[in-house]
Amino acid sequence: MNSYQVVAYPKDFSSFINVEVSYDCSAISSYEINSKSVIDKDIINRILVDQVLESDMLDYTMYEFTHMLKVDFKSGVTDNTAISTIDAFKLFDIEVVSLHYSKIYFFNTSLSKDDILEKAMQVLFNPLVHDYQILTKIELLEVGIRERIELTHNQLGKVSVIDLDISDNLLHELNTKRCLALSLKELKVIRDYYIENESKRKKIGLPSFPTDVELECIAQTWSEHCKHKIFNARINFTNRKEDKTEVIDSIFSSFIKKATKEIKEENKLDWLISVFHDNAGIIRFDEKLDICFKVETHNSPSALDPYGGALTGILGVNRDILGCGLGAKPIANTNVFCLGAPGLFNRLSPDKVPRSLISPENILAGVHKGVEDGGNKSGIPTINGAMSFHDSYCGKPLIFVGSVGVMPQRIGNRDSSIKEISAGDLIYVGGGRVGKDGIHGATFSSIDLNDSSPLNAVQIGNPIIQKRLSDFLLEARDLGLIKAITDNGAGGMSSSIGEMAQLSNGADLFLDKAALKYSGLDPWEILISESQERMSFAIEKENSTKFEELALRRGVEVSHVGEFTNSGSFKIFYHDECVGHIDLDFLHEGVPKMELSAIWDEAYVDYNPFNRRKDLLSSSDSLENILKRVMSHGDIASKERWIRKYDHEVGGNSALRPLESIDNTSVNHCGIISLERLGGRAGNGLGLGVGMAQRVGKYDPYLMAQLSVDEAVRNIICHGVNPMKIALLDNFCWPNPVDDSNDLDRQRKMGALVLASKGLYDISKIYSTPLISGKDSMKNDYFGKSRDGSDLSISVLPTLLVSSIGQIELDNITDSHIPREGLDIFVIGSQKGGLLGSILEELYQIDSSLPHCDPVENRRTFQVVHQLITEGILSHCGDISQGGLLCALSEQLFLSRSGIDIEPELSLEELFNESAGRFLISVEPKHRDKLNGIINDDSLLYLGRSNKSFKIQCNQQYLDLTNIYKSWSEGVLLFNKELQYGN
Repeated sequence: MNSYQVVAYPKDFSSFINVEVSYDCSAISSYEINSKSVIDKDIINRILVDQVLESDMLDYTMYEFTHMLKVDFKSGVTDNTAISTIDAFKLFDIEVVSLHYSKIYFFNTSLSKDDILEKAMQVLFNPLVHDYQILTKIELLEVGIRERIELTHNQLGKVSVIDLDISDNLLHELNTKRCLALSLKELKVIRDYYIENESKRKKIGLPSFPTDVELECIAQTWSEHCKHKIFNARINFTNRKEDKTEVIDSIFSSFIKKATKEIKEENKLDWLISVFHDNAGIIRFDEKLDICFKVETHNSPSALDPYGGALTGILGVNRDILGCGLGAKPIANTNVFCLGAPGLFNRLSPDKVPRSLISPENILAGVHKGVEDGGNKSGIPTINGAMSFHDSYCGKPLIFVGSVGVMPQRIGNRDSSIKEISAGDLIYVGGGRVGKDGIHGATFSSIDLNDSSPLNAVQIGNPIIQKRLSDFLLEARDLGLIKAITDNGAGGMSSSIGEMAQLSNGADLFLDKAALKYSGLDPWEILISESQERMSFAIEKENSTKFEELALRRGVEVSHVGEFTNSGSFKIFYHDECVGHIDLDFLHEGVPKMELSAIWDEAYVDYNPFNRRKDLLSSSDSLENILKRVMSHGDIASKERWIRKYDHEVGGNSALRPLESIDNTSVNHCGIISLERLGGRAGNGLGLGVGMAQRVGKYDPYLMAQLSVDEAVRNIICHGVNPMKIALLDNFCWPNPVDDSNDLDRQRKMGALVLASKGLYDISKIYSTPLISGKDSMKNDYFGKSRDGSDLSISVLPTLLVSSIGQIELDNITDSHIPREGLDIFVIGSQKGGLLGSILEELYQIDSSLPHCDPVENRRTFQVVHQLITEGILSHCGDISQGGLLCALSEQLFLSRSGIDIEPELSLEELFNESAGRFLISVEPKHRDKLNGIINDDSLLYLGRSNKSFKIQCNQQYLDLTNIYKSWSEGVLLFNKELQYGN
């Protein structure tokens, strides 16, 4: 049934028809057509066909246009506007059979249909999730708008048996066809398992080889996305630079998990509650609450559908928080986008533009809108984030989304961080319904992106449904109705119930009991579908009635789909027939360990086909022009118009927002949430920061990891966070490092991963900052074609995002901007270090060295800075990171429109290096003696006193901060234009 943005009004149930036109394509005219009609309640089930879209309601002949484009969601794709409209009708006891939302665009142009579609695609619609119809004006008047095609299915799905006793070539074909993302070795292990258990299976009436339900369940469970096989592999590592060879049995165990274990023991930390175990890390930075923190990636889905990929990413990580322990309340979101530079495709010759990739600017518009909708419509503030631009990210963008939650330390007599399930407990799934969207999401995210990637891996989430589910879940938790809970994320019920079954040692799941969006799904599709807004619950039988009644009152659909057992098996049924029976030990422990090779020889090759020529840096270049160019770089320039679309203060608990003021905006280095109104101690808060140094990675991955940690830690320390109460999350996003054929390039990528993990371990130990959770995404490569048919491969820069969370007394919150003139300004920390891997070095040809990082020295600096803050000596404190000292100084002078005459002569390296451990501080002149009494070594550099000039005098040159501010605020004008997204 076709309709256009139908909105119900309380008094007369009239409808409002809004045909939206908003895209300017070669002087396209825009029209907004409004119409009302009275809806007869007695024929409400017919109105959407018979009344709302009667053709005579819209007289097309009265408008000047040449073409019409109609866009609506494909059948089965989540249609949030339609769902909300149907819910609105329900408020007035009006039952709507079905509804969907469409947009019509009118074009007045000389362009052809194909030209219009080329310009509109990815801006007005995405063919992966949208159907479209384009007509000329004559065709529209003669043919009319096409009725939407609904999905048609057989009533019952089918189960197939998969013969694995086939050749290696046929196994490979099977793997590709079904998007299993398994290696040949893994497929043979599965085959051997079924051969060994043939007689056992026959006794219970199952075929010798796996059903498609079983094979898909195993593939999901064994996917790189879920099992982190690369991080747990046995690695033969040769460091040719140091002439050293070693065997590493699991990067995760040897470096990440080990660091946290040793930090906890050496520092006698009592605030690590649950790490690397649950859906999120759990820490205790408050006397009354426990804190949960998780950061996820949604790279592959966002490459295909930016809006849907990012939306499901942020909603998914919120569900990670909801599914942590017995259920935590999400209280703050964070996000980081790594994207290709906007305008990249416009700068290429047309025949060299990637054939199937979405342009970077439309990726940006889509992922931003997705994260915005996910947070704002869920009532969760977005308080921190970042954007980074490099052309290597145009193949697969890196979309990091994070969430913080709180939960009471106890629910009744239970520790809220501990899940418990007993045989006999009932399995419920609540929230959204199951559809074809999101099938193979886990396995799809475990492979390289290419032109034939599965389209049904794309999903669109519904934040309104999830908010309702969230409120219901937390109420059920507080009533003591929940024994255990987890989210239906990657792999759907296969993952959630398959994992929960380990707590009782078994589960019986009945797929036909699950709520479906439409009939006809095959059983394996029901099992692994990642359709959104769903959580899985373990409920005691005696509480099942209360649980169902609460769900009904709160408008949440729950389905009783099975029972936990102690059988040692995951049994799957469909209409009373057993279609799957897998031993839990094999399902979760049977995946064979990877054996990988890694080398490091300082010969890492950055495979980026869009590398740009760097400019020569001459003595005639003024310092102001150099600074303007650095400040206009996408990583540094203002993102204000994007940031302000997020709601930073919903809930009323934000103590520090991302931006200060609306004139001469200043950027804060972190976000801070107050815990008091959330049930925590008065005056207590949390600071959230991030750090990345991916440009250093190709030179020194070890140093790259250390710089990433250092920036994340300084982000929050400079605002007042206690350096002894900081925890970290690591998110590795790497190009494929798996060596399939003695590929030295992939071995170098693996070597870079080993060195980065070592760097992470070493600096975390020195800083006493335990790693509490993390995620890795190891296949961030694109293989496809340019428009001229030539092969195209793009691999991301090896990227490590480090996220920090720390405890802060809210009275200690410190400004990151220099507040006025008349203050003495200093740099704390070493000025050593070169320009390799810096923004300046990306823009200019420079012969230099690596940035400097001395973790032991930096830790002492952190303690000193915290002492200066707690004693009230500092007027401001900001960190120095991307762009270096001169960029940081400029940004921190913007808000007060102050200036400074820098007294010492500083080299280009000192002005622009991005070395670790440094802060800019300002103090009242009367506090200089106190400052010198605390810092009496060469780690303190006096720059000068702030003045009213709004200029920086440096090395006998005057830099006009009015011009610098303009470059910073308008330097990324290309992607600050009003971009739209078709959803």
